[in-house]
Amino acid sequence: MADKVYVEVVKFAAKDLYDDKLKNRFVDLATSTAEKAAASAGFTTDKPKEKDAKGWSINGSLTSVGPDKSGKKFVAKASAGVFTWPAKSLKAMPTGEAGFAVEPGEKVSPGDADQLEKTATTEAMKAALGWMKGKKPE
Repeated sequence: MADKVYVEVVKFAAKDLYDDKLKNRFVDLATSTAEKAAASAGFTTDKPKEKDAKGWSINGSLTSVGPDKSGKKFVAKASAGVFTWPAKSLKAMPTGEAGFAVEPGEKVSPGDADQLEKTATTEAMKAALGWMKGKKPE
């Protein structure tokens, strides 16, 4: 059996959040969602001990969590930049999005926002991991 390819998941960044008090919560959830997705896709997040090892790095971001411009939809958007590791050369920038209809001004619970953010992150990671599968790290 071939060794698993290493994927470094860098702590996600976040901007344009509907409630800045939830930033740490969203960042931690997105980062752990990305780590779980990498492991379930057959990659490892355990840093290799070999000096000449190569792998991938995911630099993710929650680019938006909140109501859209019309106020009729609550949306979460995520991106997952795929970089070589350790060289950090950008190779792909997939995105994911999830949302549901709301009434203008309607309050959204942190739990519902968590689920949206997790879905958006999962969608971005599916695309990133799909791109990485079958490609040899450089």
